[in-house]
Amino acid sequence: MEIVLFKALILSAVFAGVIWGVFRIVSFFDSFRKSSVDKKKDKEKRLYGKERLINILLQKPKAKGAWLIEFFSLALGITIGYLFSGRFLWGFVLGGISFFIPSLWAKREFRLFMDKFNRQLIDGLVLMANSLRAGMSFFQGMEIMVKESDWPLSVYFGRVIQEINLGMSPQEALNGLVERMPDKELKIVVAAINISRQTGGNLSEIMDNLAFTMREREKIQGKINVLTAQGKISGWVVGIIPFLLMFILNLMSPEMMWPLFHTLPGYATIFVICFMVGIAALIIKKIVSIDI
Repeated sequence: MEIVLFKALILSAVFAGVIWGVFRIVSFFDSFRKSSVDKKKDKEKRLYGKERLINILLQKPKAKGAWLIEFFSLALGITIGYLFSGRFLWGFVLGGISFFIPSLWAKREFRLFMDKFNRQLIDGLVLMANSLRAGMSFFQGMEIMVKESDWPLSVYFGRVIQEINLGMSPQEALNGLVERMPDKELKIVVAAINISRQTGGNLSEIMDNLAFTMREREKIQGKINVLTAQGKISGWVVGIIPFLLMFILNLMSPEMMWPLFHTLPGYATIFVICFMVGIAALIIKKIVSIDI
């Protein structure tokens, strides 16, 4: 009876923590929504809030909001694991896994965000080069690029235009863009533009060459991703098969799998399996990850 009451108290505390986390996160997102009133479109507001969330989760050292989200994910994982298994051990295992899910999601979304920004940057450079050939100034070409582009390129270069209108030099505004957007290709583009504006030269031709180089690099990277797709799938299969077999065998013969899930040697075996699968996944990732 005392054990049941103890479990009920702990479960109630976990649920209270989850509810508290939900209210805190809702209030946290409300502050984001209020801080983005200057956005013109509802879609851009949602994307801007998502971008802010990604930045918070990737901050080093992490902000208070990032720890709040991760601990909420931890509490949710513990609760779900305990409700489905009836054991706090598996609840803490699932909670430990779910603790890292927000950071992994943020890293994946940031990578997709940068890929989208680089694709838009290629078209933006071509558009600016054509504007310069038509007799427009660099500032006018940037304004056209912002009007014709979608998020996120229009938002980031739109801020550059605002800073220039407020009296900041184009070089300082572009350098500020590089600080806000840690992308190596953008750094090369900004450095080439600043050098060309200082020393002179055919800026439209430079932009065309940059766009051509970036487009060819994207094609090569796409071919590499296709060639390494089989290795990536093999990594997922190798990582999932041991746990899938444990699940199937547990359904077919629970008595045979009982020592694995209820004894100390079984826990040690599961730990060794997870450790070895993790090492194998890291090795496969290193082999198939080729960046140019």
